[in-house]
Amino acid sequence: DSDVKSSPRFAHSDDPKLHLTSDGAAWRVTRGAGSGEVIAEAASTALHPGTVEVGSWKVFDRGKELPKSAELEMLCIGPNTEEKPFLMAELGRDFFVRGPGLSQLVEGMVRRKIWFRCPLTGDTCHSS
Repeated sequence: DSDVKSSPRFAHSDDPKLHLTSDGAAWRVTRGAGSGEVIAEAASTALHPGTVEVGSWKVFDRGKELPKSAELEMLCIGPNTEEKPFLMAELGRDFFVRGPGLSQLVEGMVRRKIWFRCPLTGDTCHSS
């Protein structure tokens, strides 16, 4: 499917059997590549799992849907420094225009600076 191939695909570093993919309409965490058991799913057109609205994720246990968790979200964790900025592929191309990305810029009343490398120029930039 071309939509899946053009979207980012992730595997958990501690458990490579866990995969995170999108078909353009939803993001899914599966046990195993392809049509493995669905562990979590969020209906979203987000370009990156980190920009899926918090609270959108449904969690499944052996095929049965559990109550939604307002705490489940996919985050990009890194050094976030001028010397080691995020790549836009790590943040998501829609990070600065979708709700979750914007909300990660503000902690309490303090605006958080996000360092990233511009994909067009290679320059290191920040969000402030």
